[in-house]
Amino acid sequence: MATSTRERGKYHYLVWEDGEPAGHYVNGHVTPDEFRAAIDAYFRDSRHKPIIPADAKIEHVYVRSVRVANDDYGNRQYQWRHTSAELGFPMTYWEIFPNLNSDG
Repeated sequence: MATSTRERGKYHYLVWEDGEPAGHYVNGHVTPDEFRAAIDAYFRDSRHKPIIPADAKIEHVYVRSVRVANDDYGNRQYQWRHTSAELGFPMTYWEIFPNLNSDG
């Protein structure tokens, strides 16, 4: 049986082509406090730590990785897309900009 390398509560730093994240993701379905703690731990020594408003809509979602293209050097490029529980893995998410790559 395969084991998952997705550590619950681990923050995933994703940056889009324009250099800005559209949202923040933490592995698993965690509580809002755990979500904030994961982001705080990741950005502990950074001047660019995101500030999550008290009324932020922190959601439980499922995502999957989809190959979309090759870059100019032939490297595969992937996107995370929101999907159904049957097709993806659980993440906790705070949206900064609307996710345009949802398929579920």
